[in-house]
Amino acid sequence: MLTVHIQTEPIALDSSAGLPWHEAEHCGAEVRFIGTVRQVEGPVSLSHLNLEHFPEVTESEIQRILTQARERWPIQGARVIHRVGRIALGEVIVLVETSAAHRHDAYDANRFIMDFLKTEAPFWKQECFVDGSARWVAAREGDAHAARSWLEITTPSNSPLSHFDARGQAHMVDVGGKPVTHRKAVAQGSIRMSAEAFAVVQGGNGPKGDVLGVARIAAIQGAKQTSALIPLCHPLPLTHISVEFLLDAERRAVTIEVLAETDGKTGVEMEALTGASVGLLTLYDMLKAVDKGMAIGDVRLLRKEGGRSGVWESAAPYER
Repeated sequence: MLTVHIQTEPIALDSSAGLPWHEAEHCGAEVRFIGTVRQVEGPVSLSHLNLEHFPEVTESEIQRILTQARERWPIQGARVIHRVGRIALGEVIVLVETSAAHRHDAYDANRFIMDFLKTEAPFWKQECFVDGSARWVAAREGDAHAARSWLEITTPSNSPLSHFDARGQAHMVDVGGKPVTHRKAVAQGSIRMSAEAFAVVQGGNGPKGDVLGVARIAAIQGAKQTSALIPLCHPLPLTHISVEFLLDAERRAVTIEVLAETDGKTGVEMEALTGASVGLLTLYDMLKAVDKGMAIGDVRLLRKEGGRSGVWESAAPYER
């Protein structure tokens, strides 16, 4: 939930009532920023601020900033409470709260919101001094630079590469808030070889034994070890793996097809692809004494099911 409230009365900090994320089962972090009116540099002391806003327009702009933060980070809630009118020295002027499953998401989203509140939310600030003088204050260049710096960072909102966080660093994608669904993926690949090597496959026994039997076990084992081989993959409790081989005598090619299934929060595409790749590498290892010039290729995802994106199927024809 994203909420915005602008008020003239003081902001109460001693109660968390009404926070939009306390019912979130997977909330692991809450970040609170409190901005207060502080003394300014100069020969005359500050008395208070007068803060004006454009009703409805200001609220709408802050809501837009919160929405942008949610698009960049998987936050579960965000709230902004902002004072307007006369605000005395030392009083709270703004409260920004964010929640997420992980602290870095809640923290970065909070910083983002504050940086853009200072530069894009339509408030007009007047500093009033103890000698009766006053001046209108524009956004500082440092605040504008901080806001601009966010636009230079690649995040899931402006990049399809979800394995990079808000700071451009590699991370394992947070799937804690996703529902558990049945996931399925089918991957395929092929290896082309000499007529002699293909005859060995057809005969069932190579220099190292049962060629297809060993490659089948290797494909299953490879799928099970995906998270150990691919750095940012989640370990998944696979519920089913099946491996099929298709022999094409005309092309002297063996095609492997791996089906992987799980009930989980993320897909099994990588498990199917890894299984197919390891199976093909094992075929090469089993037959290299006969043909070292074998060519592995066309490793690809054929179909996936489950999750938010539902069913996806390759437009290219299956190799049969």
